[in-house]
Amino acid sequence: MVSTSVIYAAYAMIIIVTVVPVVAFLALYLTARKKELGIWGSLGLGAVAPLWSSFLFPVLVLSLLNAVGLYSTSGGILTVIFIGIVYGMFNGVGKLWGIWLMNKRTPSLYRALCTGIGYSVWGIIMTVSRGLDDIKLFNILNSDGVQGLKDHLTAQKYSELYVDSKVASLVDAQGISYVLAGIDQVLIVIFEVALAVLIYEGIIRKKKWIGTLVAAGVYAFYKFVTELIIMMTGESFGNMLSEDMSSILCNVFLLICGLAGVWLIMGAFSRYQLVLKEGPYAHYAYFEKEKKHN
Repeated sequence: MVSTSVIYAAYAMIIIVTVVPVVAFLALYLTARKKELGIWGSLGLGAVAPLWSSFLFPVLVLSLLNAVGLYSTSGGILTVIFIGIVYGMFNGVGKLWGIWLMNKRTPSLYRALCTGIGYSVWGIIMTVSRGLDDIKLFNILNSDGVQGLKDHLTAQKYSELYVDSKVASLVDAQGISYVLAGIDQVLIVIFEVALAVLIYEGIIRKKKWIGTLVAAGVYAFYKFVTELIIMMTGESFGNMLSEDMSSILCNVFLLICGLAGVWLIMGAFSRYQLVLKEGPYAHYAYFEKEKKHN
């Protein structure tokens, strides 16, 4: 029997991961709609980019490296390094693609921020899908019991190993884990938007490849640390961490990344507001003056 508090927590997760990004996007749209175009287009390009930069090409590259013996999914620390580099590289290029296309004529921080939000859409969708699926399974568990839930999952053609694992996770589910998952996804959105800011300001400074390289490096480091923490629960790392400790460390690291992202975004906002009244191209002049001053 799953308590109603756990089910409510799953609903809370869904609300958190949908409301916060939607409110952030609407705030940007309402602020910029009378001054700038392309806000919806930036969101759309941001949502399209992960299809090839996060899902398609990284998987293909890692598969090719595995086929020629340069990469192994059980290779320990080398595996983590490869994952970080490959995903970091494509993450940076994917964001650059969306931001550059929407800002190559007239620069706009608002459009860049919307591209970052769009880049996070698929993570939001997967989190919401997971929450809805778990709520459905919770209801089956409460009405039909453990065996009824197992029969339901088995009928869906899932393996016995998956069924046992899923049922155990639902029986032992805690409400706080769903709330934290919602907060984590919001922090990921902030982090992705902050990376978009790095690339945008690289474009403004006429150093788009340096900005992209920095953003790619930051994401590669983020991916490396999170994958390392997760893999340290496995046999290839001698089960150095328990799953609970791994989850705590990932949450703390993500919180640090999110807070750093907030600081970066707020700094970009303050710089943009200084020059916005003078026109969009004044942003270029701002960085030229800053360069001469330094």
